[in-house]
Amino acid sequence: MAKNSKQLQDTVAIIGIGATRISYGIVARLLQQDAIVVVPAQSSHHLRHLRQNMDDYHTGRLVTMLTDLPDHDKAADLAEMVLDEYGPLDMVVFPFDYPSISDSFSNISIEKWERTLQENLTVYLNYSRVAIGAMKKRGKGMFVAIIDTDSLARQPNNTLTGMLVDGQIKMALSFFEEVKNTGIKFYHLFINNLDAHTWHHEPGSKAITPELVGQYVLHLYNGDVRQRNSPFLFLMNKPYPDIHQYFTKI
Repeated sequence: MAKNSKQLQDTVAIIGIGATRISYGIVARLLQQDAIVVVPAQSSHHLRHLRQNMDDYHTGRLVTMLTDLPDHDKAADLAEMVLDEYGPLDMVVFPFDYPSISDSFSNISIEKWERTLQENLTVYLNYSRVAIGAMKKRGKGMFVAIIDTDSLARQPNNTLTGMLVDGQIKMALSFFEEVKNTGIKFYHLFINNLDAHTWHHEPGSKAITPELVGQYVLHLYNGDVRQRNSPFLFLMNKPYPDIHQYFTKI
């Protein structure tokens, strides 16, 4: 954990906004540590809620912008803008909350199919590539994808969701192998039991709060670079017996 409120001074981070409040806890924790936090989003609604939740945090620097997250050129432009305006990129964090889709492949609309792939696989691919490309130049940095498995539990037999999970896992392994000897940290973090309506983590509570997720991300960033066999991490306070099914296919 951070030792003082200035430990991340001049640290530059890009934090994506997911469907839950996970991002808010990460942004708040980094602002408390005096970091420069850039938050891209696809709607002014998301940015408005973010600013409302960050009103109490007056340290660090919060930079928000509207952009098309699945667009690779715009993701690359974002990284270039961050480099020019604020300095080298130290951290990229993106949360994913799988959509509740019960349609079969025969019945799903093409529009819904394309949006689902873009918001999960394309965004994962784009920001992993952009982050790694930016960080390789320095030989340091961290990328974290955060997966809310509570959304999996709500749709355990959904074939489309399973395809999204499998795709992200395979990309995570590929990117991990690419950077594991470069000084870049690459993590694919599974969480569950998320209490998105409670901000602070009470002692003894089993719920994962946005604040706790932020603390964990900060812990990963400040931790030593140790040899790992895979990018997968688990911050889970209740059993999820089906999670291993996604790894048996690797």
